[in-house]
Amino acid sequence: MALKFRRPLIALCGVGGMVIGLFAVSVSDRFPLPFNIVFIVVGMIGAVTGGLVFGVVAVAWVMKQAVQLSETSQWGRSRQR
Repeated sequence: MALKFRRPLIALCGVGGMVIGLFAVSVSDRFPLPFNIVFIVVGMIGAVTGGLVFGVVAVAWVMKQAVQLSETSQWGRSRQR
């Protein structure tokens, strides 16, 4: 049962990383000069990493669904006579 929740949890962590990273970039103008650059760099790294994690999990899910669909489908196979 824990295996079913692993992929959505990883995708949710990726979305959370994107949101937190973009939030850090949006509030970076409230800090003085050296700190706002750090906030922008760390926020963008977090947003890009979160987006990549979410994208990889989403593509893996779509590919798994496509493989399952092609295995259960009879399309393209000759009929047994």
